[in-house]
Amino acid sequence: MELSRSEAEALRDAVLHLSQQHQELVDHLMAEEAIELELERDPWWLVIEGDRVGWSLRVVLSPTAGQRAVEGWWSPAAARPFAAALQQLFGQP
Repeated sequence: MELSRSEAEALRDAVLHLSQQHQELVDHLMAEEAIELELERDPWWLVIEGDRVGWSLRVVLSPTAGQRAVEGWWSPAAARPFAAALQQLFGQP
């Protein structure tokens, strides 16, 4: 998907926020427990679903008048590498 700079920055920040939330909660989960975290931050809606070991990521870019909508999903094997790559956008460490 092709995103504008503001859309990409908003996605980067939202994914970081959710992944940090997951990391803060992971030690409180039992081995068999799963967790789902949602975040709606204009223009994005995101969900992390996972357990102590990993998580998947689903994102939806809500359309505005005359604009497109985008939906994406990354498996537990791909979600963390995708999140790490997002953090490198625009010179972020």
